[in-house]
Amino acid sequence: MSPRGNSAAKQSKCSRRRLPNKGTDEYHKRRQRNNVAVRKSREKTKQKTQETMQKVDELMQENRDLEMKLETLQKELSVLKELFLGHATAINQKGQFAPNYDVERDHGYAVKPNNSIR
Repeated sequence: MSPRGNSAAKQSKCSRRRLPNKGTDEYHKRRQRNNVAVRKSREKTKQKTQETMQKVDELMQENRDLEMKLETLQKELSVLKELFLGHATAINQKGQFAPNYDVERDHGYAVKPNNSIR
């Protein structure tokens, strides 16, 4: 049995890809093409990084905006809860809706008063 990395296998790989000698025109052409490919690859990577950073900035700004909106909505909810509890307290104390208070007119829906709550 022969070892895996025998010299015949290495020779066949080398024969498939002939490397030009330094100083030849073919060598310089390959180096020039490789340099262009490397520059292009690095520019593409730089562009992708810039696009990613821009997207991160946009998402961070959107997140800040959403957090501000959430805070505003939480404050609004708190105020509305207080108003609702104030009305509920008035109903519980009087056993009926306060005079001149029309739920349907003021809020757009009908509520049947429950006189059993006292």
